[in-house]
Amino acid sequence: MEEGRLPKRSLPFLFVSPKKRINTKKSVPVFTHCVELELALVELLGPNDKWTGLAGAFQNHRRVRSAVLDAVRIIRKRLTSILTADDRLRLTTDVHLDGIERLAKLLRSDGRGILPLLANFIHLTAVLLGYDWLVGRVNREVIYYQTLAQQIADDEARHPNSNFQMGKIEYDYRVVLTKDLHAKGMRVAQIGRILNQPESFIKNILVREGVITRRANIKQT
Repeated sequence: MEEGRLPKRSLPFLFVSPKKRINTKKSVPVFTHCVELELALVELLGPNDKWTGLAGAFQNHRRVRSAVLDAVRIIRKRLTSILTADDRLRLTTDVHLDGIERLAKLLRSDGRGILPLLANFIHLTAVLLGYDWLVGRVNREVIYYQTLAQQIADDEARHPNSNFQMGKIEYDYRVVLTKDLHAKGMRVAQIGRILNQPESFIKNILVREGVITRRANIKQT
């Protein structure tokens, strides 16, 4: 046996610990490219605002914070102009908007604060839909309506560049139907019900088309 070496049987037992498992799964970032947030801001601020085309900017929590604060500013302005007869509703919405502003300023890159922020937005929506007092029931009625100018704008947005032409086609078709139904013996009131139009509209068509005459400011049907 060589000098300085121990026999094999006298070698101490060596315990080799297993290799630690390395977590190779990448963590998913909280803040990412978000088209939905961009569209929500465009809805509130319009297509010419600074946020248009910046869906990728929301990978930075500071930009998300800024976007939320911009949204709150517009929402608050709108609510101030329409909530003029319900002081408690205005106070309740202000409380939630204040909370959203505060939570937005506390957002962190790891996502801390995002759930309370989302919760406040949902709660604000519930309040504006009439829910109240945390009982799961509606305590206010909400009425939506459009002015004539808003209806026209709505139609133009739904049928861009063809609003006039579409309107003319619809009117011409109603003229044909009105004259045909009147020729079959139907009275103005009946035609109005079939076409879902007021009697004055039907009478005006028949007068313009020479089917009936106007006497002493009264259309003879």
